[in-house]
Amino acid sequence: MAVFYLQGICHCRRDGRFASQKWYPVSKTLAEKSAWEFAEKNGLDVVTILPSTCLGHLLQPTLNASCAVLQQLLQGSRNRFEGETQPGMVSCEVAAKRLIDTGMVFTTVEDAVKETVESLKSKRLLVS
Repeated sequence: MAVFYLQGICHCRRDGRFASQKWYPVSKTLAEKSAWEFAEKNGLDVVTILPSTCLGHLLQPTLNASCAVLQQLLQGSRNRFEGETQPGMVSCEVAAKRLIDTGMVFTTVEDAVKETVESLKSKRLLVS
C-alpha cells in the first residue's frame, strides 16, 4: 500500500502501520477516503479544495513546498517561473469567485506571509 502526496510516496509497513513522521499525509488521505465512503453511502457529493499555496503556521517539523518557496525568496533567491506554468488550468479568478460565492473568506497575502515568516523563525527555519 502507498499513499501519494506532494513530496513523494509514503510506504506502509507490512503490519499496516505508517512511519510516525508520515502521519500528516497519511491522515489526510485516510480522512478523504472516509469522506468519499460516507458520501457514497448517503448519496452526497464530495468537494475537495486543493490550494496551490499553503502559508501560515507550520503544522509539521519540515518545510512544505509553499513555505520553501517563500523561505528561498526571503533568503535572496531570484528564481522565476517564466510564462504559463500549468497550461489549461482555469484562471484563479474563476476559481476564487466560485469559492467567494459559497461564503469562503480569504486571508490576505500580507497576513499569510507574516504568519508564515513568524512560524519559520519560531522553528529556526529562517534566521532574521
